[in-house]
Amino acid sequence: MAKKKRSTTTETAKASTPKPPEEQYASWWQNNLSRREMTKKILVGSTIGATVVFVMLNQDNDEYEYEDEESYGGIADHDALELQRTSGWNVGSSSALALMDTAPNDSKGGQNWKDLLQPAALLAAYKPASETLLPYVVPTLVQSLGESTLCSAMQPVFSPAMQNAYSCGLGMRDLLKKSNNPESTMIVVDVPGPQSVAFAAAMSDVAEPLINFDNWPHPLGRVKSHETLGALLYYGAEVQENRSKRPAAKAPVVVVLDDERIAALEQGDATTFDNRYVAKMPTVQNLKNMGISHVLYVASPSHEVHESDDLNEDFVAYNDAGIDVSMLPLSSFTSGGSAAINTTATRTAASAATPYYYGGQPHGHAFFFYYGGMYRPVRSVPSSYAPPSSVRRPSYTAARRPTVFTSRSVGAMATGIGKQRPTGFGRVSTAVGSDGTTRVGRTGSFGSSRSGSFGRSGGRGFSS
Repeated sequence: MAKKKRSTTTETAKASTPKPPEEQYASWWQNNLSRREMTKKILVGSTIGATVVFVMLNQDNDEYEYEDEESYGGIADHDALELQRTSGWNVGSSSALALMDTAPNDSKGGQNWKDLLQPAALLAAYKPASETLLPYVVPTLVQSLGESTLCSAMQPVFSPAMQNAYSCGLGMRDLLKKSNNPESTMIVVDVPGPQSVAFAAAMSDVAEPLINFDNWPHPLGRVKSHETLGALLYYGAEVQENRSKRPAAKAPVVVVLDDERIAALEQGDATTFDNRYVAKMPTVQNLKNMGISHVLYVASPSHEVHESDDLNEDFVAYNDAGIDVSMLPLSSFTSGGSAAINTTATRTAASAATPYYYGGQPHGHAFFFYYGGMYRPVRSVPSSYAPPSSVRRPSYTAARRPTVFTSRSVGAMATGIGKQRPTGFGRVSTAVGSDGTTRVGRTGSFGSSRSGSFGRSGGRGFSS
């Protein structure tokens, strides 16, 4: 039978759940493209005295080929995000969204979070003070609030782990204020999403948070991005208020990541909605145009040996270009020698939070400058100070290693710009039942779909 091309989503689904018109959103993020469009276009932004070309590549297909689809029960393979955009954020699930650690008020102790429940409002709260940084914001997660049923289910999220991460961020803030060249360093915070938001929020009066969350929540999603979205609501009013306080010329950028974005799938779990994604990092030229000569990687305990796999090529490219990459474990910030993550922490407003120090002691901050080398301290380290016993000189070096995200050459693009996603990563299968309902599950959970390269490859998803 002759092959025919058709969309991966039925016309009925498209008609019943139309995508919200872009004109209702803030114009500064309308240039966010779908993942498929990113393979064909580049995002161009202006910087002082230079043009930034921010390139995002992936391997998604625009359409899939089917041969007599009906004989396979309507099974098809989709990019998870594109399926949600066309068929609804909770496509294939009737489960309620499970939000943990919800809070009635935001970090300012008020109800301003209710005014941020629309995409344009929340994105405006996290909009960088410097217009030149707009190309590096990834607004995808916040855009999901355009789905009315998701919006109505959202609340602020605030957990003990977030409170501790906020205290760690206050310690980092103190370090930045004691440096005379903070603008030369890009901080990349790569811990669980809600904690990353808290860490960045604590510094938001002296640094520019750049959110980098490229997926939508789903009731059965592998990445619990709804918790991150709740954290964005919790700190939104605070970050918005702090924008005007940032120093115009000396505010470093903070790339805010969720280290669960590439988490492994559980073996044998067919019901997981694979909403995983890879980080979108600035290129070497982007950093040079911004005057950045150092990258400080704030890592969770699971990444204190090496960076997340999807960051390896980016970091190696930075290092090869003479941009120093250093690692700072989040656990380096402690309170009086106690663990940074204290599960008994009480829930208090941000104004009541206290900073954690590098090494657990106020004078330990002096040794951050001594060990780190990326900042120039305002004052030298007093000779009478002994280094904190809880920290040591970092030994991390960005080194090329094989990962499932190793890029492949695309046209004239150089290694380190694009990322190769493994088969099945960030993809889901749909199957139409005899009653006409659509089931959604992990790629390959309904058998071979013959859809594009997925069907021909046997449909094994990335799980390591």
